[in-house]
Amino acid sequence: MDLLNNAYSGATAAVISAMLWAIASAFFERAGKKIVPVELNLIKGVLALLFIAATLFFTGETFTNFDLRSAILLIISGVIGIGVGDTAYFKSLDQLGARRALLIGSINPAITALIAMLFLKENLSLAAWIGISITIAGITWVIAEQSNHHQEGNHFPLQGVIFGLIASLGQAVGAVLSRAVLSQTTISPLQSNLFRLGAGVISLSIWIAIMRIPIGGWIRVEKPRQTALQIVSATFLGTFLGMWLQQTAIKLSQVGVAQTLSSTSPLFILPISILGGEKISARAVLGALLAMAGIILLFLA
Repeated sequence: MDLLNNAYSGATAAVISAMLWAIASAFFERAGKKIVPVELNLIKGVLALLFIAATLFFTGETFTNFDLRSAILLIISGVIGIGVGDTAYFKSLDQLGARRALLIGSINPAITALIAMLFLKENLSLAAWIGISITIAGITWVIAEQSNHHQEGNHFPLQGVIFGLIASLGQAVGAVLSRAVLSQTTISPLQSNLFRLGAGVISLSIWIAIMRIPIGGWIRVEKPRQTALQIVSATFLGTFLGMWLQQTAIKLSQVGVAQTLSSTSPLFILPISILGGEKISARAVLGALLAMAGIILLFLA
């Protein structure tokens, strides 16, 4: 799927990815109340692999353009970014709640940009750094306000914060490793996703086996079909389509910019909340407008 061929298109893909992840997060949060994080991560990885395999079959993409270095980098990216990062995020989500977990995750773009600057020599312009800062500030303002109104107490459990930081670091490293491959080869975003998810699923399976973590208990709880539908919907929208677009953005845009735009999911939660009958404060709207100003600056940088 060669939809995009320039940085503007990459930025657009990142924003659409964030929108899809916002919708998927609502489903994952509900499913996460019945399934332990490592198992939820494994299930969504297996389902996403099936979606990707089917798509590759119908599109006829081949793997003749792979070399050993690219395969190794993508495997490491999958283990760190998906196996470790996503599991830590689900754990943080479980302990902090969606809004506070997203607040911790708002540092992800800055970490990604710094790592890319050190290892990929991707030096962002001053305008891009300002755009990233404004976008993160707007997102943080929205999430912090929502957290104060909807969470009991303002304390952040230490373990949840640690898992949130591990998630941000793991996802940042995974993104930079993907960028190292996607920016220097003709490997497609869908092919890179297959390798990354495959590595993540294998590492999770090994971890579950070693730690003897019991799985499948959610099937015996109330409304297992509803939970299964939530997981399938979230995986298709977030892990399959969303990650496909995110990898496309990483291929076509500087990784710090791509990660910033992909992290704007909290902004898309606002209209979802409005449709659900929730009242949105003026502060939340102003925070969203501030973040949008940062996004526009990133498009122009």
